[in-house]
Amino acid sequence: MTSCVLVLRFFRVVPPVPRPLVVLCLAAVAASAGLALAAPSRTCETLPGLLVLQIFAASSGVLGAARRGYYDALLSRGVGRVVLLAGHWTASIAPGVLCWLCVAGLDYLVNRVTRPPVGLATGSLVAFWLASSLPWAVTVSLPRFAAGIGWLVGLATALSTIPAGQAALLAALRQPDLVSWAPLAPVVYPMGLLGLELTPHQWRMVLPGLIGSVLLSLATGAWFTRADLPLETSQ
Repeated sequence: MTSCVLVLRFFRVVPPVPRPLVVLCLAAVAASAGLALAAPSRTCETLPGLLVLQIFAASSGVLGAARRGYYDALLSRGVGRVVLLAGHWTASIAPGVLCWLCVAGLDYLVNRVTRPPVGLATGSLVAFWLASSLPWAVTVSLPRFAAGIGWLVGLATALSTIPAGQAALLAALRQPDLVSWAPLAPVVYPMGLLGLELTPHQWRMVLPGLIGSVLLSLATGAWFTRADLPLETSQ
């Protein structure tokens, strides 16, 4: 319990998400608030942007900072590496989670009579989980934003090489039984899941990505506990 408190205090003072990204997330919430007043039906239109911001926020990197001694104050006090990783992931996704819930709450307040909040649809929650978990796990051993940049390159490649581009990705998300590569679509284009209430076929489509995100996070944690991390500030 003491280790968890130390980690929370540390990342509150030294957050892993750069301030400009946090400001952009808050700007998206402010834009949603403006839309809630001016055009209530469009309140949720900032969610795709928030999803992209979350991908980059989660691509925060751990190993490089750890080897430069950034976390020596925690490790030298007996904080376990698993606890450090859990705290780092929580701090990396926390601004995006809070802003996502704010937008979903605004959407619910102004549109609760006509439809449920888009941000809390099952497809939206799956997309947000993928954006919060996969980039973080991939970037643990890589520089900051590496997974976010890789995702942008992958999306641009998919849009330019798949016939009909975005339309084909959306079709794969909505009718996954028609194409063999449908399980890749939620990872490449998670924005296409926003607002969907997933059917059994769509759940089977997103399941590989969900399982992959959990297994990759566990594998990353197991690897990090064995990585060479000299305590620079103690030498």
